This record gives sequence, C-alpha cells and structure tokens, in this order.
Amino acid sequence: MNVAAVTADDMLVVSRRSDRVRMAPGVWNSSVNEGLSRLIDSSGRNAPDLYAVAPRGMREELSLELNEYSLGLLAFVLDVDKRHWSAHFYARLGTLTREGIQARMSRGVADRWEHQTPDSFPSARRTSPGAS
Repeated sequence: MNVAAVTADDMLVVSRRSDRVRMAPGVWNSSVNEGLSRLIDSSGRNAPDLYAVAPRGMREELSLELNEYSLGLLAFVLDVDKRHWSAHFYARLGTLTREGIQARMSRGVADRWEHQTPDSFPSARRTSPGAS
C-alpha cells in the first residue's frame, strides 16, 4: 500500500526507508508504504479493506487522522517479477503545510523505525505551468 501525500502548500511528502525494513531498505519511497495484514486489516474471513489500510498507514507513519486529508485510489499494480501487488493512493492534506507535517512528525510517529529521513519537494501541480 503506497500513499502519495501532498500538503496544503503543494509539497509531496517522501521518505527514505530505514535500513531495518525487509522490503527496499534505504530506498526513497512514497509518503506512506504500508504492508497489509490479514490479522489487523480484515475481519473474519474477509479480505483486507484497502480503504482502511491507507488511513492506518497515514496514522502510523505520518501521525495524520482521516479528517485531516482526502483520499483517492490512483492505481492497483501487479509486479509479476516479485509476485507482489499494491494499491496506490493520493492523499490531499486539508490544512497542514510542509512545516506543519514536519512539526507533526518531529513529535514522533507510531512506526518511526520504518523511515529514517522524511522530506518533501514541490508536487507536479505546483510545478506545472499555470498552477496556482
């Protein structure tokens, strides 16, 4: 599960994955990269709910609650070489700017061991001709 979070001032939040994670250690990645868990993300014999996993990742990795952003599914991806699949979401933060998200994360996040370096850069919307 990947989420591209864009702040209220059009900055895309990215993170460098920790050297302690199993998948892609030390690699720059999306704002949120969350694995699905049948135990945590599903009830009974049901498959995990992708729209519940993305907010869990936002809460655990960025300390953001569902009322602070809008969420949309961008793509469902299948990697046949690695035999993995993923869902890619876009999260638009309502009021938090780059400085706001940095301040929020500096107070600590639940899964702080997963990422070693958060950063941000202008989103495509901000850099596009005619963008406001």
